[in-house]
Amino acid sequence: DYGAYRDAILWLYILRSLDLECHPEDGTVQENMQALLKLLPLIRSYQSLDILGANTFKHQCYFVTHFIYMFSDYGQHVLKRELFSEEFTFILDSLPMAIKVLDDPEIVGEFLQCLKILQYRDIADPALVPIVEWGVEYLLAKERSKKCQGIWHNRKNSKANYNKYHATYCAIVGLADFDFSQDERIRTSPPIPKIFKSFRNTKNGET
Repeated sequence: DYGAYRDAILWLYILRSLDLECHPEDGTVQENMQALLKLLPLIRSYQSLDILGANTFKHQCYFVTHFIYMFSDYGQHVLKRELFSEEFTFILDSLPMAIKVLDDPEIVGEFLQCLKILQYRDIADPALVPIVEWGVEYLLAKERSKKCQGIWHNRKNSKANYNKYHATYCAIVGLADFDFSQDERIRTSPPIPKIFKSFRNTKNGET
């Protein structure tokens, strides 16, 4: 259940960032994270839209992006691409589906941001430029089709503020220009994610 896995990494990250714990009956944040990490080989065996169907595939897409967000502290620093080759390949393979079949600007925006977190650069990755530009053009065309600047909301008959906010946020981060290339140290040796740094400190008896 990729929706459940996505929610798990999201809330575990939030709880650890706020120095809060799970309900006592649910175990500690560290115990839950360790249990989730043991499942990663299975979870990261990503499957196609044809196999999963649209709804489950969307949940899988959001797990992939939030998995990358967690390790990058939600885009605060880049990640080594070779450590996330499954996610990188999945995003490249799935971006056309998100555009053509799902017509989902939220997933497209998150995919584009995650490619940048995984150190996509047009100079270093010329072969990937066309698919990234396709994603960018899709988001711009989607905004123009709404005839209202800053609107990407794709759900009909829904006026929920969160849905509008999330669509706009995802599109903006997908279009934004994140340039980490000037800091060679961070680009080649990204910091330990906050959530795992706190686990290490706890293990060493630190606060």
